[in-house]
Amino acid sequence: MPLLLVAVACGEQPSPERSSDGGASTATQHAPPVWQVDFRSVGPVRIGMSVAEASVALGEALEVPPPDESFCQWSDVRPSKSPPGVWLTVSQDTIVRIDVDSAGLPTVDGLQVGSTIEDILQKYDTLIERDGSLGGEAKFTLSSREPERAFLIIFRTDGARVIRITSGRRLAAQVEECA
Repeated sequence: MPLLLVAVACGEQPSPERSSDGGASTATQHAPPVWQVDFRSVGPVRIGMSVAEASVALGEALEVPPPDESFCQWSDVRPSKSPPGVWLTVSQDTIVRIDVDSAGLPTVDGLQVGSTIEDILQKYDTLIERDGSLGGEAKFTLSSREPERAFLIIFRTDGARVIRITSGRRLAAQVEECA
């Protein structure tokens, strides 16, 4: 772990994956959470946590409404102890997706709501896939690096700037509308 501390101290940009298992090191678990988005987490909340585990990590009891009646059967929760703009998507008592719709909460690579399309392309160049959203605006999808590419970070734009960042399991992150 000293190498990670040296890399951060030297100003190198960390990759969107904080560690091989996607979590913070044991040495940093007692420090206040760093609120950044990566493929598998935001702050102390990790994709795959139960609602109870996420509640403990956040220091608040998450109140999950009943699942919507759409095909997805999901519930969205906005934690009160997170920075503004954080939404957690819950499926069968498990956190499956993270959405951020307000500026001030960056990815581990420094992009956030309000970043430009040019910022995305400069940061990721050929690593990111450009596609259109259901509304026709550009969206950019970054896949995790493990062989299954099971996790995504999606930058949804208004055609010029990022308006939402979505992170999570591939199938959950890709959904734009659930009917």
